[in-house]
Amino acid sequence: MNKQSLARYSQPLMVAGVFVLLIGLAWDAVLHWADPDLAAEEGIFTLTNPGHVLFGGGIGLCVTGLLLQIAFAPGRNFATRLIPAAGLIALSLLTVGFGASSEGGLGGGGHSHDADVTHVHEDGMEHTEDEHAEFLASDDVSQEVAAAVGGAMADDHHDQGGGSPASAEASAEGGIHGAHEEIPLTLAQWDLLSEQVEVARAATEKYRDIEVAYADGYVQITQFIPGIAAHFVKPGLLNAPFDPATPSNLLYEPDENGNWVLVGVAYTAPNKGDEVQPDGFAGPLDGWHYHKNLCFKGGGVSIASSEAQCPGGTYVERTQWLLHVWLYKDSPEGMFSHQNSLVA
Repeated sequence: MNKQSLARYSQPLMVAGVFVLLIGLAWDAVLHWADPDLAAEEGIFTLTNPGHVLFGGGIGLCVTGLLLQIAFAPGRNFATRLIPAAGLIALSLLTVGFGASSEGGLGGGGHSHDADVTHVHEDGMEHTEDEHAEFLASDDVSQEVAAAVGGAMADDHHDQGGGSPASAEASAEGGIHGAHEEIPLTLAQWDLLSEQVEVARAATEKYRDIEVAYADGYVQITQFIPGIAAHFVKPGLLNAPFDPATPSNLLYEPDENGNWVLVGVAYTAPNKGDEVQPDGFAGPLDGWHYHKNLCFKGGGVSIASSEAQCPGGTYVERTQWLLHVWLYKDSPEGMFSHQNSLVA
């Protein structure tokens, strides 16, 4: 095969390379669309990703075609063939070498988060990895969220979610061990959950003053009930999408003088009659529940087995989904527990 014949292969190779490269890019895009966390699990040329293999092969075909064009096209002298070809080969080797030695390499392995990496969250908040660790370690956040992790979520009402860690005991090595249910919670979920808790607190702090709650449209619908407090509802928020900053319920208990003291907030979501809990706070810790056969009347609630037993009131056979969050009074049962035994 002469040089002229070899040169004829250059353009088909380059066209084929571009075609294969585009298929690889499309394949990679589909994989990343299906798994948003994939970017954190692979390197530049991770060969376990078929898309990477294809666009890597496409680049190889393009480079090969271009080399044939440079080396065997007529009308070139030795210098005009050697210098561009050597430069193209060197650039290709450097690129492949860099990809193989970078984080994740050719086999994957994910990316590390350095201290100077900046995280940007959905609400616009930005912080570095060091600031993130310091934020989670601070008393005003870690203790709040740790209460949800460490508290038992068991409840005698309907469909309470979340984990129910049992009591732990110290081991001989000084560590804490004990039988408990594993609760999967990723760092990203922990981070977002912490932010959501702070958003909820910042938005509802003003309701420590019951007069502000009245002015914003909250009305009392239950009497004070030990363990679950008195519920004050803002009707316009009962069916609103979940937003940590806008709870539909405020939870109060009376102090020794009979004044209402804010102990928590609650969120509601439509109940479609199935057992699928709605989305709420990040992670699996929030436990939604609902009640059956309630009669609301005169700012109080009672149990009624039928509408006939609720004269002059509003009978609810099955309530909306409800989520309690004990933001302002620690709950031994957990931040997201249905009942708080300290509310008595």
